[in-house]
Amino acid sequence: GTFIGDGLNIKDGFHLNEKGCYAAACTWYQVLFGEKVVGNAFRPQFLTEDECVTIQKCAAAAIKKPFATKKIK
Repeated sequence: GTFIGDGLNIKDGFHLNEKGCYAAACTWYQVLFGEKVVGNAFRPQFLTEDECVTIQKCAAAAIKKPFATKKIK
């Protein structure tokens, strides 16, 4: 995990919480528009700058290698 934590779901274990929704949105943004999400200036109010950048990097890494895990710097 990262400092964001391993929980991107609400307590029911199925639905995404706010951070999980942002991670999904970052993934869809990059895939649908073909633009890199890392460095995108939009940041939801509920995320810190560090959380936002980390989620963007994780989404980009997941697109690049969807079945791999790695440490995000």
